[in-house]
Amino acid sequence: YAGSFKDYIQQIITAVNAAGKNIILAKAPPYFASTARNDLVVQYNQVVDELITENALGYVAPDLYSYFIVNQSEYDVDGIHPNGIGYQSMARIWCQGLNGLLGLVCIP
Repeated sequence: YAGSFKDYIQQIITAVNAAGKNIILAKAPPYFASTARNDLVVQYNQVVDELITENALGYVAPDLYSYFIVNQSEYDVDGIHPNGIGYQSMARIWCQGLNGLLGLVCIP
């Protein structure tokens, strides 16, 4: 995997852990404007799951992808960015994902 996306993210995880910090990875939201690009997002999200498992990070990644696949109306017309409600949903999903991690209590 040398030089791959997975390798680069692993290097970041290793550096963050070496600094005594914790890292939280999330699954990226879909890219509706391009099927080819969205295929890369799917691959990215698979790597996120692999890295969480391989590094025993002990949490389930906040899943922005699955949420927005079901709630496409929360995307802007460009198919790339969430709309106002979509950004609120992203905050809620992150809040739910962080709740209880690192001693955090998140109130949605």
